[in-house]
Amino acid sequence: MVSADIFLDSVDKILAYGQKINVLTFTGSVGPNDYDDVISYTKQSGPTWNDGVILPLKNKYGSEDAVLIEQGKLLFTDKKLYLKGDVVVSGNVLVGIGSPTSDYYNVISPGRRTVPVLGSDIFHKMYIRYHHAGSIL
Repeated sequence: MVSADIFLDSVDKILAYGQKINVLTFTGSVGPNDYDDVISYTKQSGPTWNDGVILPLKNKYGSEDAVLIEQGKLLFTDKKLYLKGDVVVSGNVLVGIGSPTSDYYNVISPGRRTVPVLGSDIFHKMYIRYHHAGSIL
């Protein structure tokens, strides 16, 4: 029988073959006039460097990715990101890829999913989209 520690060690080895990922966490607040399009972000933490695996979406009929694309929740250019389960990815998150970081991505809806095994968070699965706007750093 596989224990959670052995499984977690295997996931760590897989993620080590991925790319360097930095995670920046922000808190957002609406401006004083309560216009919802005037949101200011304050850096809460980061960058936190980790290993992660980035994969393209699968558009095979019936797959989870294909269904989300058909529903209009994802674009064909979006990607999937897998990170270790002990990485904090709550709130407004900006993900930088590579070292030095050249591209930034936003975590998008349907957001992130944490996969637990025997009470331990093994990894996070997130859908990410290229961040086109100006510098948020």
